[in-house]
Amino acid sequence: MQSRPSVPELDKKLKSAIEFVDNGKVLQINHGAIAGDAIELGYMIGDLHNVLLAILAEVKPEYYIGKRPPEKAYASQIKGSELFSFKWQCKRFGCEVYFKFCLKEDMFYLVSLHQNR
Repeated sequence: MQSRPSVPELDKKLKSAIEFVDNGKVLQINHGAIAGDAIELGYMIGDLHNVLLAILAEVKPEYYIGKRPPEKAYASQIKGSELFSFKWQCKRFGCEVYFKFCLKEDMFYLVSLHQNR
């Protein structure tokens, strides 16, 4: 038996993430780090909404690289929430990308989005 998260669970998390982002329910855990990573990836932080929608359209459950079961967040805003990490060759950026988020109380929290290091 596969441990959590299952493919259907990841699929549901990704669909929820798209819905929250589409509705503007997005918060960043570390704005400075996200902004620095945006520069490295070649997009303006003001375009984050469109970037998130583009990469969420690409990411698939099989790109999940997080722990099983998912690790819990320690940042104060999302403490105890499950973190979902993905890595894949991103068409939007033309490089391998690392992407981590959590969902809490109908909000999408961006934890990491950067070129895989």
